[in-house]
Order: sequence, then C-alpha cells, then structure tokens
Amino acid sequence: MGFKPIKRSMQLPHFCELTRSATLGTVAMLAFNACTETVVYRSPRPYRPPPPPLTEYRPPYPAYPVVWVPGHWRWNGYRYIWVRGHYRPA
Repeated sequence: MGFKPIKRSMQLPHFCELTRSATLGTVAMLAFNACTETVVYRSPRPYRPPPPPLTEYRPPYPAYPVVWVPGHWRWNGYRYIWVRGHYRPA
C-alpha cells in the first residue's frame, strides 16, 4: 500500500520525445538565425557641408581631345571622400 515506483521502460519514451522536440527547436532557431540579415543604416544626406576643395596639380594635356574634370568631395554615406581631378574624353 502506498507508493508504487514507476518502471524505467515507462519513462524512456517521454524522455525521447523531450529530446526530439528540444533538438527540433534548436535546429529551427539556428535556421532562423541563418536567414536573417544585418541592416546597416547609412545617412542618405550629409549633416555638414563638404570641406573646402583641395589644390591639385593638373598634368599636361594628352595628345587627344579631352576635358579636365576638377576634383571634388563626394559623400559615400558615412563621410566625404576626395575624388581626384582627371581628364575625360571630349
């Protein structure tokens, strides 16, 4: 009378079911993390004006017809970068 112990064979299927659901949950979580992406916010417009233009040396004209494009500052989403002057075909 009183307490009756549970057989080991009755506990095993319940343990296997918990292990299976924990494994499936872990696999689902890893798969979800693999499918997500990181978004980096870049400012579409700068918050400050560009620095003053840099002084550049203009090389001599080449033999073919060209136009000089002066250097300028370009916003790349994070900061200003200097684009050097160059010759462009006319």
